[in-house]
Amino acid sequence: MKRLTSHVRRAAAGIAIAGTLTALPVALPLTQAHADGCGFKVEGVRTVYYHCDSRTNVWIHINFTTQTNEPDLCVPPGRTDIGHVFIVKNAWYAGQTCDKPGDIRWP
Repeated sequence: MKRLTSHVRRAAAGIAIAGTLTALPVALPLTQAHADGCGFKVEGVRTVYYHCDSRTNVWIHINFTTQTNEPDLCVPPGRTDIGHVFIVKNAWYAGQTCDKPGDIRWP
């Protein structure tokens, strides 16, 4: 989990990430995600995304507070921690499924 956050922080600083993340996003069981609602949420100082479809992994677009070159992140069903509220402003479903949770694609 810490590794995903450090990659998102580097992305927010404008440093390109070559390749894919080596750590998978941490996801809660789907029943917990449904209890908390779907989509982007702020939990204290952390931002999270709840993907509620148990059959697919999806791309989400991450909107940073200070960066214009914003990536998409492949997330599994359930809860995925995205990063600190000072870095991540919003995230939303990017309209496509993906194969490997943790992958990042750049525009």
